[in-house]
Amino acid sequence: MRTSISRVVLALLIPLLGSTSCSDAPHQSQSPTSPRADRIKGVRLLLVSGDGQTGVPRKPLPQPVVVRVVDQRNVAVAGATVNFTGTGSFAPRQAQTDAQGRARVVWTLGPALGAQSMRASGTGGTLVVNAVAKIGAAALVKVSGDGQTAAPRAQLALPLVVKVVDAVGEPVSRVTVTWATAHGGTLAPRTTLTGSDGTAQATWTLGLLEGEQKATATAPGLAPVTFTARAVPPQPPVGEPVSMYILPNPMWLEVGDTARLRVVFLDANRNVVPGPTPTFAAFSNYASVDAGGLVKALVKSAGGIAVTAGRFRGFAEINPWKPQERYGSPRPWLYAVPELSRIDVNTSVQLTAVRIDAQGKLTNARTATWRSLAPPIVSVTPTGLATALGISGVRLYTTADGLTGFSDVYINYH
Repeated sequence: MRTSISRVVLALLIPLLGSTSCSDAPHQSQSPTSPRADRIKGVRLLLVSGDGQTGVPRKPLPQPVVVRVVDQRNVAVAGATVNFTGTGSFAPRQAQTDAQGRARVVWTLGPALGAQSMRASGTGGTLVVNAVAKIGAAALVKVSGDGQTAAPRAQLALPLVVKVVDAVGEPVSRVTVTWATAHGGTLAPRTTLTGSDGTAQATWTLGLLEGEQKATATAPGLAPVTFTARAVPPQPPVGEPVSMYILPNPMWLEVGDTARLRVVFLDANRNVVPGPTPTFAAFSNYASVDAGGLVKALVKSAGGIAVTAGRFRGFAEINPWKPQERYGSPRPWLYAVPELSRIDVNTSVQLTAVRIDAQGKLTNARTATWRSLAPPIVSVTPTGLATALGISGVRLYTTADGLTGFSDVYINYH
């Protein structure tokens, strides 16, 4: 009887003992750092931080991108593989989650401006992380083309070139640059996009006005850049006449007196050069003039002779006073041209000594010296540059080869 009861009790206790043994055994599959993450069911890939950042093209974002792998009970999964791909570069491109289930990557943005994205994929799925590439504290920099010289309405030899750079000096592409000038010239094209090297350029045709002209390059949000150029009239070739003077001028003639007008042409270097054949015409019946420039006073009155030579125009004045000795018999003469000047204070006029031989041939007086009767009022340099310093009229003398000529300089009153 006792044996039967024992067997019954034992039969009832065996299942209970087996259940207790199983519940006390460790659960390896529930470990928070399981090394076999690929065997865990319900694994998920989560974004921890780093989404929505703003950075500079070709530079790392301010913060790393952090992801986390967890199981279905939100327990960290260590050893899970995460791959990083997308626009730009990644360090590292593949990572293993740590004991907290996290993986980190440094994302360096690509070169383009605007939205960029990356993917984190592997154990637990795929995540998309976004960022925006902006110029940041960029600058518009002048590269070349400044300080050129050309004739008015002429195109400069070199284009104007600017460059857009980011805060660390790297080039920025696809930035709109607008070109403008306020001096009547043209810039082509009016707008340009920076290339992969960050540069943009335009050709500049100067305006009509002589002197300094300016052009500007602007880009959104950046300080403008200013270019300058100088419009200078083209210089005629050496030997081509650029100015005409009439000698003598004025003439001091009494009734019946005569004087021979001569026309002198100077080139850009103030050398005496041949010029167009002049024609002469009297303004009134107070004097006559022939085709060779011989003037005769007919009436005791002021008058004048108009002189035309090609594109040049001039006027020789006649004063009804006793003629000076210089209108006597033919012999060499020395003239200072212009013989009469009117200039403002602190301005200058260039004088030139011209020698006329007995046959009427005109040449430069190379050895001429200059002096002023009143240097504090009008000074003159050894090369004949006269400068007005005060308010008055002063006679300047030039001497060469034993001959003397003069020029009167008057200062304008304002």
